[in-house]
Amino acid sequence: MQLACHFSSLHSHLCLKAQLSHTLVSHFFIMPKLTNNPHLAVQPDFTSEKYHQAQECLVNDDVNHDAAAAQLALYWALNNDLEKEEWDHQVLQEQQEATEKERLEEEEQEMQQTKCKRE
Repeated sequence: MQLACHFSSLHSHLCLKAQLSHTLVSHFFIMPKLTNNPHLAVQPDFTSEKYHQAQECLVNDDVNHDAAAAQLALYWALNNDLEKEEWDHQVLQEQQEATEKERLEEEEQEMQQTKCKRE
């Protein structure tokens, strides 16, 4: 029973997390800067022996090992989708910052040239 409650709580948490928009997630949670592009991530094989212990946490009278592996894959995919959104936002923000920095440098250079012409 305790395991079923834990699964239900985890499932509810993940469903809620999946429903939040990127803006809402970024507003309420400080997301660490991603260093690896999640668009390139490969989903693990949750049916492998390596994930047997994780499957055991989900297995009950209604959920067998195959269903548990499918749930792990779903949770991974939901998390990966959120990370993709965060990555895309991060890349866009970095591009905007670089563009703004370049604009400011050009503006400063023009001001210096104008100043030199006056002298």
